[in-house]
Amino acid sequence: MIEPLGFAPGRRGILGIRSERDFTPASALCPRVDLWRATDSLASEMEVSDFMYALIRLLKPGIVVETGCYTGVTTLRMARALKTNRHGRMATCDIKENLVAEMNQAARRRTLPLEAFCMSGVELIGRFDRIDLAFIDSGGNREAEVGRAVRRMNRFGVVALHDTAPHHPESRIQASLDLPYLYMNTPRGLTLFQVR
Repeated sequence: MIEPLGFAPGRRGILGIRSERDFTPASALCPRVDLWRATDSLASEMEVSDFMYALIRLLKPGIVVETGCYTGVTTLRMARALKTNRHGRMATCDIKENLVAEMNQAARRRTLPLEAFCMSGVELIGRFDRIDLAFIDSGGNREAEVGRAVRRMNRFGVVALHDTAPHHPESRIQASLDLPYLYMNTPRGLTLFQVR
C-alpha cells in the first residue's frame, strides 16, 4: 500500500482513512456514501485513486498531468502505475510549496517518474504541447484547466475531472464541452472525457 503524505495510523483508521459519509451526505444519486473511503474532505475517494491507477495501467500513457496533488494519495498511485508500466512520466502541481516539496521527496524516495511544481493547474498544463492523460482535481479554475488540457490532448487522450457530482460546481463543465463523456456516480463524482 502506498501511504498518503501527512497521514499516520490513528484511531480513525489506518492512515487516517475514513468513511466517505464523514465528508459527503447521501443523496438520491448516491445513497450509499458509506461504501467509499477517503482521507479527508479534499482528497479523492480511495476508490478514485485505485481507478486512476488502473486507468494508467490500461492506457499506458506517455505524458500524465495532474492538477492539485494535495497530500499525494492519488498522485502516488498514478505515478506507481507509470513505474509498473515502465513507460511514461507524470507532472503534478499545487500552490502550496510544502505539499510540492513533500511530493518531490516522496517521488525521489520511491524512484517514481514524477515531478511536482508549485504553480496553478492552468500554468502546469501550459508547459506541455501534448498530453495523454489529465487528472483535473485542483482547487483552482477547473473549467480553464479542462479547456486547456483538451486543446493539448493526443488523439484518444483522456481527461478525468473529479468532483462532478451535482452538488459540486464542476458538474456544469461536462455540459459545456462537445466531447463524449462518461459520468461515474461516486459520492463526489468523476467524469471522463475523450478527445477523438
